[in-house]
Amino acid sequence: MMYFFGRIKEISEIINALEKRKHIVITGNYGIGKTGLAKHLSDITKQKCQFVFADFSKTPSTVCNEILRKVSPKTPPEHRRKYMKYKTARSLIAELTLKDNRQPVIVLDNISELTHQKLAFIQRVVFSKKLLIIAITEGFLPERDLFQLRACLMPSHLIKLGNLGTKDAVDFLRHASRKNSLNWSETHIRMLAEVTGGYPLGMKEFVKREIK
Repeated sequence: MMYFFGRIKEISEIINALEKRKHIVITGNYGIGKTGLAKHLSDITKQKCQFVFADFSKTPSTVCNEILRKVSPKTPPEHRRKYMKYKTARSLIAELTLKDNRQPVIVLDNISELTHQKLAFIQRVVFSKKLLIIAITEGFLPERDLFQLRACLMPSHLIKLGNLGTKDAVDFLRHASRKNSLNWSETHIRMLAEVTGGYPLGMKEFVKREIK
């Protein structure tokens, strides 16, 4: 089991932006912790927000049906428990009514490209003004696509994730050592933090190898 450390500044920025009803774009290299950050936000804001995660590398139709299955909205009987056509599913999401009063936040993960259909889906959700979106983009997403995404999500807040700082990297590795009885010395922990450069995926993979 992995743990979440750091990103205090980014967490504060995202929570403040969501409270102001701004959409979020999180970008950064593979393994930097973009999805992990969104999942952590889901945990710490669960009293006020309901996060729904969807893999946006799939087709918009698949994404829409995936979202609807997860939130179980009050859909008409004829649409329940079957795969819906894209436009029907998109309309239901845009007019989504949840069972509680929490703010629904749709997390669109793994955005590596943006087709016209995907941009149209995002625009429809934004225009409804009922849902907030956290868009998680791959680091290789073309700059033009990133610009279009941010334009569709206005007003939005951009978060660019880099490696963890030394303190957070050390805290993560220290906790991993205690949690898994690895008995690393402080010197060893600091050396690992230096070697991995605070790259989250690199640290997690190192811990997994040591546990095995």
